[in-house]
Amino acid sequence: MQGMGPVVQLLGLGSYLATCIAGGPVAGYFLDQWLDTGRVFTISGLILGLIVGFWGGYRMLTQTLRDMDRWARAREQQRKKNTQ
Repeated sequence: MQGMGPVVQLLGLGSYLATCIAGGPVAGYFLDQWLDTGRVFTISGLILGLIVGFWGGYRMLTQTLRDMDRWARAREQQRKKNTQ
């Protein structure tokens, strides 16, 4: 996601979180139906989706914050260069 604006990166983060958190239980539900295991895979999918979603979300958010800091420094350098 490097090279994109912070708004686009944060939108990507939101969709990633939603997909992970919703995808785990949905996949678990279908596995439970197929294997007739009650709610074992649904709960496992929810837990796994939460872990993967928040871990990946944290990594994406820290990258976005680094990019925003880099863009702010570049803007400041450009501003200094233009005033000289």
